[in-house]
Amino acid sequence: MPARSSSFAVVLAFVCISMFSANSFASGPVEQVLYDFPYGTAPSSGLISDSAGNLYGTTRYGGNGYGTVFELSPPTTSGGAWTETVLYAFNPFNIIDGAYPFSTLIFDKAGNLYGTTSVSSHGYGTVFELSPPTTAGGAWTRKLLMDVPVDGSKGTNLQGNLIFDSAGNLYGTTLSGGAGTTCGARKGFGCGTVFELKPPTKAGAGWTETILHSFAVAAGDGFTPGTALIIRDGILYGTTEKGGANGDGTVFQLARQSGSWVETILHNFTGTDGATPVGRLIADSSGNFYGTTYDGANAGGSGAQGCGTVYELSPPAISGGAWQETTLYSFTGSKDGSNPYVGVIRDNVGDLYGVTTYGGFKNNGVVYKLLAPAEAGGAWSQVTLHVFDAVTHDGAGPAGDLILLDGKGLFGTTYGGGTAPGGTVFNITF
Repeated sequence: MPARSSSFAVVLAFVCISMFSANSFASGPVEQVLYDFPYGTAPSSGLISDSAGNLYGTTRYGGNGYGTVFELSPPTTSGGAWTETVLYAFNPFNIIDGAYPFSTLIFDKAGNLYGTTSVSSHGYGTVFELSPPTTAGGAWTRKLLMDVPVDGSKGTNLQGNLIFDSAGNLYGTTLSGGAGTTCGARKGFGCGTVFELKPPTKAGAGWTETILHSFAVAAGDGFTPGTALIIRDGILYGTTEKGGANGDGTVFQLARQSGSWVETILHNFTGTDGATPVGRLIADSSGNFYGTTYDGANAGGSGAQGCGTVYELSPPAISGGAWQETTLYSFTGSKDGSNPYVGVIRDNVGDLYGVTTYGGFKNNGVVYKLLAPAEAGGAWSQVTLHVFDAVTHDGAGPAGDLILLDGKGLFGTTYGGGTAPGGTVFNITF
């Protein structure tokens, strides 16, 4: 499982396990391992795809030992093998470079890739750009956009995804650092930040970083921001793993007001409705958000922190009213899985898909689908699409967001397992 914070103790996952037979799973969707990574590589992010069907992602290790950006190309003939190409291997000892990437990459309109590393030559993380070669077969070019300073004032530990706004500005989060001090045992390392990077106005100039919010400057704020932000109508939305009114995490928004960014907490988790919302949010056309919590709700047999949830957060019917949180599904730790580390994706009929990092047969995680109710207010139905079993080399510990490609099914990564076993890229067809 990707490192994030001490709250993700492996022991929590075992709380949610119940014994059952592998034969209890019905046949249906087919999982195929598209690529096996070498031992110790550990792909830790979700995937993105280009128009030709090539997949792009990152590995935490591999390459020079400090992580890579890779491309996985589909076979040229039916039934052939997928081909992996390392586009960049991080090496913090030879140049000013990052190490140990966790985030899912993003493209810009020109085909450049952007991502983050959790540490850097100076210790605290980078934002990078990779530009494709000008001639076929050439090398991709890395550009350093931000190197987090050693004093921690602008955040530390970049593990979250980046997003663009319509003007080409980048936004992201740092797990720790910043000016916040009311987050318990961090002792001067800060409680996390939201930052903005503005592109240069002149060729060759650097990007400009601004801290939009430092978490837990005031008591009651959330801290340890989740894996990704989203932006709607110029407003940023995200989650915090911990903090808030109950200590179980929050959903927040950041909006510009009179030249400053002002945070509003939209929901405080209570534990019974979920806790530790690490995964990214998604939104539907009505402005409802969907996400997951790593902990909370069903607590298995021990009464501990629970197996996690999928939730919906709906905007108020009246301006200024309270947002409404609804738990769509609570994981039990049985064949339905437990402890989703990442969020969900949504298809064109409103069904949700995701992975749990644990649970399922031998506690290696599952891929699941939540079927939207036929009528408003009805119950969502969970379907387990695949249960990972490291013994059969199909992967273990899915910890990156899924993508759904028309006619090609779901694609994702596992942090471990596979033949090597260094993790996998997998595909599930229906």
